[in-house]
Order: sequence, then C-alpha cells, then structure tokens
Amino acid sequence: PADIEIGTYRVPMQVCDAASGQIYSSAEVILADTLPAEPPSPLSLDLSAAAQEDKHSIYADTRLFHGPAFQGLEQVLGLDATGTRAMAHNVATPAEWMTSPLRHAWLSAPLLLDCSFQLMILWCNATQQKGSLPSYIRHYRQYVDSVPADHVEILCRINSCSGSMVEADIDFILPEKKQVLARIEGYECTMADNLDTAFARTTLE
Repeated sequence: PADIEIGTYRVPMQVCDAASGQIYSSAEVILADTLPAEPPSPLSLDLSAAAQEDKHSIYADTRLFHGPAFQGLEQVLGLDATGTRAMAHNVATPAEWMTSPLRHAWLSAPLLLDCSFQLMILWCNATQQKGSLPSYIRHYRQYVDSVPADHVEILCRINSCSGSMVEADIDFILPEKKQVLARIEGYECTMADNLDTAFARTTLE
C-alpha cells in the first residue's frame, strides 16, 4: 500500500472456524525492522486511590470469571470515573501455558493484555454496575523487544462511555522508570446487564 512505512511489513490475520470458514476475529499485524527510538510518555491520569483492592478481593466474587492461570492482576491502585490503574504480571514463558509451544519466549504479553481487559471489566462494574467484554482494538503497539514478566503497571484512561459502549486507551508501564512498554489505542468494550450471570458460570457444561 502507498501508506506503508519503510522497514515495515503488513500481515493480515484471521481467526476462523476450520470447517466452515466462519471468521471470528481479524487484525492486521505490522512488523518492523527496528523499535521506535523513544516510547511515548505515559498517559496522564490523576486517579482517586480510594478504590484499592488486593488480588484476593479482585478474584473473590463473580465480577471476573478467570481461573488461576489468568489471574494476573495483583492490585488495583486506583479507580474513578476517569479510569483505573493496577499492578499485574505476565506468564513468564509459553511453556507455562501449553505443552508444545512454537517459541520459548513471548513476542508480546498475552496475560497482561488479558489483564487490561479484566481491569476494564472491573471499571465497568464499579462505575456502571455492568459487566463488559472487549469488542474492538484499533491499535496495539509494543515499544520493547519483550515485556517483563513481573511488576507491570496497567493504566486505563476512559475516553468515552455512552450507552453500552466504553472506549479507552491503555498503557503498560514499567513503574520504576515510568517507561511505556506497550500501548493500546481505541480499546472498546460492550457492557450488558446479563454478563454477571454468565461470568458466574466458570466451568464448561
């Protein structure tokens, strides 16, 4: 395409049903030869610290449906109408999640990404009294070769909340250096009243 940057390669991706060909999700992956010279500054957000929670409290009820392998949120550090922030960890290696991984190390940070979705569920529950599920991500960009496995801050800044839709930007930050490791722009989730009931069913029937 005419707008492709020099040194990048675009790969269309789809997750689909092998038998029917039905597409469940799609994305365009942009691969680059080099990382950006400088990551952006962290998102600006002045949060109330009154809504702090520890890991036991976060996963103690039916606000989230995630089992032990996906319980990566360690602490909610603050939450109000403008957004939320938390500390989380990634699963260290692919071998911890699968028996025959294609790689020995992650290219991204799958558990941290899921933790950001979980954090948005907590935000929707606290401010809108509804559960939510992710529906769209406009852009994800990583600014390091690999994201650390532990002690990563997730910061979610709410851009809009209208009807059943919430839109936010999300930073993954190395807190000691205030360094942005990765950023999601244009995260969207859909809220629904009946999700709490669905989340309570944590086993497959």
